[in-house]
Amino acid sequence: ADLSIEKSGPSVGTAGEEITYTLNLINSGPSDALKVMLTDSIPAGTEYVADSSKGTYDPTAGIWTVGTLKEASSSSIDITVRILSDTRGSLTDTVVVSSSTPDKDSSNNKASLITSVETSSDLSITKSSLTDPIVAGEGLVYSINVVNSGPSDAQNVLITENYDANFIFSSSSPSPDRGKTNSWTFKTIKAGDSETISITGTTNTSTLGSVSNEVSITSDTADKDPLNNTFTLDTSIESSADLSIEKSGPSVGTAGEEITYTLNLTNSGPSDAQNVVVSDTLPAGLLNPEYSLDAGATWSNWTGSVSLATLAFATSQEISITGMVDSSFLGTFSNSATITSDTA
Repeated sequence: ADLSIEKSGPSVGTAGEEITYTLNLINSGPSDALKVMLTDSIPAGTEYVADSSKGTYDPTAGIWTVGTLKEASSSSIDITVRILSDTRGSLTDTVVVSSSTPDKDSSNNKASLITSVETSSDLSITKSSLTDPIVAGEGLVYSINVVNSGPSDAQNVLITENYDANFIFSSSSPSPDRGKTNSWTFKTIKAGDSETISITGTTNTSTLGSVSNEVSITSDTADKDPLNNTFTLDTSIESSADLSIEKSGPSVGTAGEEITYTLNLTNSGPSDAQNVVVSDTLPAGLLNPEYSLDAGATWSNWTGSVSLATLAFATSQEISITGMVDSSFLGTFSNSATITSDTA
């Protein structure tokens, strides 16, 4: 008999995907070939999926038992394997045919096929905040989720954060790259796996409106869908300030002399207070009142209120108010001061 074997398949495959080899066995005679057997162990870096055979194929041993192949006849088998997601380089697959019948031309009893392996992954990234909205000056926790939908493992994955100017980084799990607060590198994210990064920080006490953060992902492995490699998250910011006011002054005054009141304003936060207004309706018997915001360095006429624009978190402001007690006044001065703000 003259047995010959041909092997065909793709010249290029992708790590994580399936490829199919076709083995075509021919007996050119002149005799029937007995106890025909093909040996074709699947290449390293692949795993067996299925076969289509008229004989018996043992994927573990890589042996296709054909039995008798008559003269001038042929038989074929398709073997499907999956290239492992971490396979790199190329696959070499060799098949050898043997028979108990002498073969007059053994040069065509062996065939090989080389398949180059490419890599391709689909990395996607999303981001969420633990609380939305948050209060300016308080903590903010972000969660970044990365998924590799394959088919190949992604190598040297870099995640980069573009923080809002009003976000102050505190820590993350896992820790960022050395010397960085906004990048994380993963050597490999296997196909079908995911990674999560938790970022903790605070917002500036003066933040208004929202904070916008953009996170992106890149890899040395080609990405077949780059549109899901960037994600932008807007987190709403609310403001809250705990304002307090204290007023002090002499318990006894003298008609015809000056008297000075001191107002002490405090913002206990957590946010800056916007458009702060201090009001103090002074007694009619206090003439020509003036106020100072700089410990008496400069004075301005008091009209009943003063606007301070912003009183930052954890700061205080002292206001001095002075006036002349009407020389004819008798009795008691009684008045109170209030503080208001556009910030809740």
